[in-house]
Amino acid sequence: MEWLSAIDGGSQTVAGVLFAGGETRLAQYGDIRVDARPEGYLLFLENKDVPGVIGRVGTLLGANSVNIGEWRLGRDRPGGRAVSFINLDSACPRQVLDQLRQSPDIYAAKLVKL
Repeated sequence: MEWLSAIDGGSQTVAGVLFAGGETRLAQYGDIRVDARPEGYLLFLENKDVPGVIGRVGTLLGANSVNIGEWRLGRDRPGGRAVSFINLDSACPRQVLDQLRQSPDIYAAKLVKL
């Protein structure tokens, strides 16, 4: 079953937390709990929760000299839907995003600068 991504024109409820000192965290995306830092270059993925997705994404980023600073993943259930918030040390090339979007296990991929 396809999951309508907020990136692709759908909508999604999000919740966040603001700590003393101004530190912010994204705490929920739809019905999925996460603990992500919304800062810097952030690669956002919506994907199937199946073996190999994290490894393939990491290998693709590494092959293109893009370093992962932090990776936060949440899922609705084992084998269901997952969301990843990946903080990068630099922007990733457009062709990397295109390759991610072509994966049958990834519903959506978006790079944002916060």
